Amino acid sequence: MIPILQTGLPTGTGGIFQTQVVTPIAAGARFIPTVGVYYVLAVGADVRLQILDGNGVWNNITPAGTIPDGVLIMDGNSIGFVNNGVGIENVTTLQIG
Repeated sequence: MIPILQTGLPTGTGGIFQTQVVTPIAAGARFIPTVGVYYVLAVGADVRLQILDGNGVWNNITPAGTIPDGVLIMDGNSIGFVNNGVGIENVTTLQIG
């Protein structure tokens, strides 16, 4: 049996997961999720996760088309997904809490 951790998050009906969201990202554009904790379920082939450094430069965290490991804590400002491809690519997220 797997123990269930108590999160302290209000869950409404008892679950901590919100609805899965598919977000299209135009070629050359960046999507910055709102503040929260997320699982990333899928990314397009040309999508990378990036972080904004103190000098205003976006740095790659993952190679293109790679789903990040674990959960992501988003601040709504400095972590986002960039589409370096030539067409629209999707990011599929599941917010926790």
